[in-house]
Amino acid sequence: KKQTWNRAKSMMQNVDAFKTKLSEFKGESITEEEVGMLKKYVEDEIFTPEKMQSKSAAAANLCTWVVNIYNFNRIYVKVKPLMDSLEAARESKAAALASLEAAEAKVAEVQEKLKLLGERYEEAVKEKQEVEDQAAALMTRADLAQRLVGGLASENVRWGEEIEKLRNNALTLTGDCMLAAGFVSYVGAFDQELREELWKNQWTVDLVNRSIPMTEGTDPLSMLTDEGNNAKMITEGLPSDRISLENGAIVTNCKRWPLIIDPQVQGIKWLKKKEDGNLDIIQLSQKNWLKT
Repeated sequence: KKQTWNRAKSMMQNVDAFKTKLSEFKGESITEEEVGMLKKYVEDEIFTPEKMQSKSAAAANLCTWVVNIYNFNRIYVKVKPLMDSLEAARESKAAALASLEAAEAKVAEVQEKLKLLGERYEEAVKEKQEVEDQAAALMTRADLAQRLVGGLASENVRWGEEIEKLRNNALTLTGDCMLAAGFVSYVGAFDQELREELWKNQWTVDLVNRSIPMTEGTDPLSMLTDEGNNAKMITEGLPSDRISLENGAIVTNCKRWPLIIDPQVQGIKWLKKKEDGNLDIIQLSQKNWLKT
């Protein structure tokens, strides 16, 4: 604040601390106000290291330091904007390179998608040709079938009705088969009331709620057997009530050997006649039953 010799001597009194301040001084931090205060000294003709050397070596070194710091600051003030511009240019270049890499990655991604689309297009064209060939073959077959139906006019109406029935059955085959398969797999252990509760009130409702197509009012027994087969089983000794017919349908449709609980010996009588000549009957109390 006051540039006096006494204040200067006080500042330099601790030589080590003063040298540390000088070595750590940042020349770029000098303000323009301080530059104005220094300028009158730096531009003074007698303020040179050579002239200071004749007076004091320490003063000459301090003079060298002041002149160099001043000159450094003046150069720094001019160079700093250029350095900032250089740094900005480097950042801009780095951003441009990053953008270029992103664009190249995007191009590579698009090219990969284009390649996949090209492959899918080729597959679609191939599939289209196959479908067209199949359609042409089907048209040829349809034409032949139409001529055959025309030649059998008396059968035309009946066949038309049968085709419509089969077409409707094809739409509902999934639900009907699921109901019949569940019937064979799970209801055998239950009585008539519980069986109907399962397939009629639970499974059928569940299939409808899941929008699985099925024939309205379908009966799983009609999917597993028919009137001719029922008559055959009754002739072989199976009782004619519905639960017995259901049991017979389960036995003849299941893929695993069933366990039959048969206290009235109705089932074994039927099986003996049904499997006549192809059946071995054992009891656990007899000898060598395991071998049989």
